[in-house]
Amino acid sequence: MREAIKEKKRLYKIWVKSKDEEDYIKYRLARRHSKKVVKTAKEKAWIQYGEKLSETCKTSPTEFYKSVKAMRVRDEPFDPTTVINDANGEALHEEEKIMKRWEDYFKDLLNPSGVQAQDTQSRFTPSHPDHWEPTILESEVRTAVRTSPKGKTAGDDGITTEAILACGETGTQWLTTIFQKAWEEREVSEDWQNAIVVPIWKKKGRKKNCST
Repeated sequence: MREAIKEKKRLYKIWVKSKDEEDYIKYRLARRHSKKVVKTAKEKAWIQYGEKLSETCKTSPTEFYKSVKAMRVRDEPFDPTTVINDANGEALHEEEKIMKRWEDYFKDLLNPSGVQAQDTQSRFTPSHPDHWEPTILESEVRTAVRTSPKGKTAGDDGITTEAILACGETGTQWLTTIFQKAWEEREVSEDWQNAIVVPIWKKKGRKKNCST
């Protein structure tokens, strides 16, 4: 397994330097091979681990349950509505208090105050060229849609990039009309002001802390 990974890295370095199509093909084949080798090694390791657990269950039930518990704690999915610590580190069990804690956390995270907020505002102050006109062009909307990320979960409106692309020019025209109206009236719909935020545990730190 190590040799396959080492060979993949070696061919990658060669391709980065040469940018040659033939070197890239060699690197892709090596990468594909290394993935298969790693997958096979993992499957073999799990089989051996399972056999070891079976033997441990017969000889030492206590050690068996300890191993199972350690594995469950490591791999269990993160559920933000179970137990969360408050700002002082105290555990919260009531769903209402847990959701309030998440609300306060994201308010502090997304609405910085003090020097940091001032720096952020000044850094993103927009500037426009002299020839700039307050008009949104269809070509701009078309480019924005075409370059938008694909394969992503829809937002609050339930519309994905693929759905907009499927509408073709009709979708581009409708979007341009909507954007232009919002620009002229300096107001957007409430749906645009909503966001779906999903906390994901990065497997670092404690699951009970919002910041990890």
